Amino acid sequence: MRKQYPPTVKAKIVLELLKEEKTLQEAAAHYGIHVNQLRQWRQRAVADLV
Repeated sequence: MRKQYPPTVKAKIVLELLKEEKTLQEAAAHYGIHVNQLRQWRQRAVADLV
């Protein structure tokens, strides 16, 4: 079964990425989430802002 993350967790991680507090690789290692998944979350968040 695929792990699901609550929207609040996704928002917190994406905010860290957008603020450039952590790189994708650092965040992936810290949270145990694949880099591609984090990249998709970030891209979706930026697209929703436009």
